[in-house]
Amino acid sequence: MMNKENKYSNISPEKFKLVRQDAKISDVKFDTKPIGYFKDAFIRFKKNKSSVTAAIIIIFLLLFAIFGPMFSKYETTDIDGNYKQALPKASAFEFLGWDGTRVEDKQSQMAYDKYNGIGKEKNSNANNAPYNAIKEVVKARLEIQTIKGKKQEVMVYDLDLDSYNSVGFIYDNIDDFQFIALQAYQQQSNTQIFFPLPFYSTSTQDANIWYHLIDKEYTNLITAHSQGQKYLPTIGTAYNGEYIPAYEGSLNPHYDGYYGSKIDGDDGKYLPLITSVVDVNGGKKVQYTQSTEEMHYIYSRKNGTGHQVRLLYKEYYKFKQTEWTFAEGHNKQTVLNALAKATTEEDYQEIFDMFEFDLSTGFYAEFWFGSNQFGKDIFTLLGSGARLSFILAFSVSIINLTIGAFFGAVEGYYGGTLDLIMERVAEILSGVPFIVVATLFNLHLAEKVGTLGSLLFAFVLTGWLGMAGRVRMQFYRFKGQEYILSSRTLGAKDFRIMFRHIFPNAIGTIITGSILSIPGVIFSESTLSYLNIIDLKTSGLTSVGTLLSDGSGKIQDYPHILLFPVLFISLLMISFNLFGNGLRDAFNPSLRGADE
Repeated sequence: MMNKENKYSNISPEKFKLVRQDAKISDVKFDTKPIGYFKDAFIRFKKNKSSVTAAIIIIFLLLFAIFGPMFSKYETTDIDGNYKQALPKASAFEFLGWDGTRVEDKQSQMAYDKYNGIGKEKNSNANNAPYNAIKEVVKARLEIQTIKGKKQEVMVYDLDLDSYNSVGFIYDNIDDFQFIALQAYQQQSNTQIFFPLPFYSTSTQDANIWYHLIDKEYTNLITAHSQGQKYLPTIGTAYNGEYIPAYEGSLNPHYDGYYGSKIDGDDGKYLPLITSVVDVNGGKKVQYTQSTEEMHYIYSRKNGTGHQVRLLYKEYYKFKQTEWTFAEGHNKQTVLNALAKATTEEDYQEIFDMFEFDLSTGFYAEFWFGSNQFGKDIFTLLGSGARLSFILAFSVSIINLTIGAFFGAVEGYYGGTLDLIMERVAEILSGVPFIVVATLFNLHLAEKVGTLGSLLFAFVLTGWLGMAGRVRMQFYRFKGQEYILSSRTLGAKDFRIMFRHIFPNAIGTIITGSILSIPGVIFSESTLSYLNIIDLKTSGLTSVGTLLSDGSGKIQDYPHILLFPVLFISLLMISFNLFGNGLRDAFNPSLRGADE
């Protein structure tokens, strides 16, 4: 004992003095605010760059589906057979080659003359540039080809063609009112729409053949014409390489009631070529002589239903888009009444003044994504189709979430025999292939509820099973936790425990599963439409799947019909998968508070 006292007695008193006696000693205040579950998930989600990018793309696709068709000049029901399979064209992006042109290889001399003749025909524009079908002759060359068993040297062309201008001219039958309205539009807009009729024109003949053909074809034409017979010439080369008009003429400058604008050169001094077939050394040959009578070109040919006319389609299309009204005090009936009494040019001019055209409203055809085989605008169709696909997908997701969440919650919470029975029911339903369900519903239910309704039933019949399984697992995971036992001890009802305490803790997994089911629905619908198992078009509907189906048969010749729907669904699937992966990690409870 003495040793211990001696030991401690040697310690200096200085060792027992307080250090920093005058300093204030206190704990650092805890300033960090608690972070909620969703905020913590959002913070982690923002750090995932790929998921954020995917979310932006999804928002863009949604906005396109909602607002895209509103910015289009076209409706989904607009059909134009003359502009079918037109290539994408946007004036703002023409410098990038988005100008509606395509290169057609190995075109014959006949094809070259047809397209070249569109821009050569006389019209109100001196250089004809707005109507040129050939943008550029990429290559011209001589090739040896076998024609009717004989090898011949022929000219072939690689042509860069404007898919809009290459329509050129069309034949049409219009009634008296349309006839006079078009003439009025020509006068007010100083635009030429009516063009002279070739003497051999018929409703089945190509309206772009307005010139004299090669000797053989023209001989056949003249012979048939002289005998009062019909002859449909094949598209041939221009006569001796020249585009000599083969218009029908009349001594009457207002033949069949035409008082509208006339093309350059039709001033009443037209001396047409008189053609005849003569024997030359035992063979037939065309002979041309100049007429001595001044004639006018014929712009219409009256028939039982109205007027057969030849129209420059580019300008005719613009006319159809132009808004117009009648002048004050006039209507369709007053126009027709005046037309029945009109005999002079002054009378017709008064009729022209009965129309008022808003020339600022007309526009030329321009399909940003091109047109399909029906002449419908693909941009408008894709926007409307995406809207339908999203509506279907969101509807299915919400319904499946509701059913699956309730079913899985009951299974997981109560367990035991009830869980065993419900699981067997789920297993039986899951064994039925979806494609079989969709096919049977489409065959037997579509007549009653429509194709879209039957498809919705098919998705809902088994689509909720995956959600039910996820919810069941989450309930098994959380129902034995201390806070659940405490709630039950305090007298909380089962429903409150299930949906107030357990369900919120499983919300991350549920949200992720629901979002990931959206692209699955869209992809499934697209697959069914592509395989023609369902056909929404019978109900007048358009989806991404119907567009894929429409473009599948045109992929070699017109890939743009399939390109944009494929790009849309590809972006959608990739973006939703990346977005879903980001949500899965963000809502993972084990990563809560982790600094990534």
